[in-house]
Amino acid sequence: MVEVPPADDAAGRPPTASGGPGRQLPLVTRIGRRVTTTVRRQPLTVLAGAVAAGVLATSGLSYAAVSHFTGAVEHVDVFGPLTDRPEQDQATNILLVGSDDRGGLSEEERLELTLGVEDFGRHTDTMMIIHIAGDGTVDVISLPRDSLVTIPETTLADGTEVESQQAKLNFAYSLGGPTLLVNTIEQSTGVRLDHFVEVDFSGFMNIVDAVGGVDVCTAEPIQDELSGLDIPAGVSTLDGPMALSYVRARYFDPSADLGRMARQQQFLGSMFRKATSMGVLLNPLRLSDTVDAVLASLTADAGLDPNQVKALMRQLQGTTPDQVSFITVPIVEQKTYLPDGGEAVQWNPRAATAIFAGLQQPSSVVEAIRAGIAAIPKVDVAPSEVTVEVLNGSGISGAAASAAAAFSDAGFVVDGVGNGSPTTRTTIVYDPDFAEGLATLTTALPDAQVEEEPGRGEVMSVTVGPDFLGLEPVSAITDAGPTGDGSLAALAPTTSAAETACG
Repeated sequence: MVEVPPADDAAGRPPTASGGPGRQLPLVTRIGRRVTTTVRRQPLTVLAGAVAAGVLATSGLSYAAVSHFTGAVEHVDVFGPLTDRPEQDQATNILLVGSDDRGGLSEEERLELTLGVEDFGRHTDTMMIIHIAGDGTVDVISLPRDSLVTIPETTLADGTEVESQQAKLNFAYSLGGPTLLVNTIEQSTGVRLDHFVEVDFSGFMNIVDAVGGVDVCTAEPIQDELSGLDIPAGVSTLDGPMALSYVRARYFDPSADLGRMARQQQFLGSMFRKATSMGVLLNPLRLSDTVDAVLASLTADAGLDPNQVKALMRQLQGTTPDQVSFITVPIVEQKTYLPDGGEAVQWNPRAATAIFAGLQQPSSVVEAIRAGIAAIPKVDVAPSEVTVEVLNGSGISGAAASAAAAFSDAGFVVDGVGNGSPTTRTTIVYDPDFAEGLATLTTALPDAQVEEEPGRGEVMSVTVGPDFLGLEPVSAITDAGPTGDGSLAALAPTTSAAETACG
């Protein structure tokens, strides 16, 4: 396996398509001091690209103006080498990433921006799929950087052939750049990506300053020494450099990357509200500054030409903050250890399947998930009230452990994992005196064989056979409606750009 050092929060400059240094960027002004830089910074700049789309979409720019702006964007061939891609849907899916190459930053600049001094090369820590539905609603799906995926075999630029391998999602970008990352995501999710956009952090900071700062709200003071963030509880208006510290901060938070992704989404919602506000749109100078700040540091696929941009603008015309939703692909608690000693996380299979299915629909992903929740069979006994032991009768090593994880993810209580008698069909064994939860279990396993065993007690036994492919979703009925036990609403909560962290 080809290896690279682990990704972190540092910032840098991704190479251009030819591998050379990036374009020169504008000055970035800090409070009380000025920092001049000609390099790209930090991975979380995907926020800038999403806001740029909102500004362009709601500004009513002419085709000539769009041609001017898109002509300033660097274009690379991302999709040309790809084959056997998923089918096209009627919505638009844009993969938005930011790179994390520190090359070109002096030691003084890295220290000035609290970025460290080491150079780890080119990789990305932040990846989002922007789903633009036919009615102009927008869903932003965050993909955890440490997601366990299968990276397809590839041939590197120097001709080295690399076999298919399991690794973290962000390793695909480090290994083979945008094309391999797109290929990996498409193969892992079944979702077709229509465009690729890569942004740098200098653009992000300049956007924040161009719109006059962005408000964030936190219930508690936040101090993160490694990112340089120090803000009080309540509402704070952040300029570009302080916003950089905010979206980088994660070490103060026990949830680390997951908490950081949530704060990034909240910040993006606030930035979208500010960027699409009348105060920005009716100020030609501020609008021009905002768009220029993005385009000075944008790389896109070759197909994102003025015609495509104008079509997206028409589609997004009038999109409001309450039509922009954020979802993070949820993960299971159990981590996977890679051969190099690193830890990867696995997507919750039920929630991820629903999200990726929604990304393949022409409608909103949130609406697709809600429709899926409405279609889930309702049962009287919640999965959390049903206890099972899971046995392996399939002859496949590890089948019981995988099945047990699926039961836990669905909300069932797992009491024991082991080996059972060989079987060709998944079998449920229960005590007729403790049958209250049997209907819940058979609804989740509609094709299972059911057997009685008087006297075995309240713990039901499930012996998985080679036919076991997972559990069907179920939801319990209460006076308040479907419970959150293992439900998609609980597994994949959504937020809106109209919401604020402080309510």
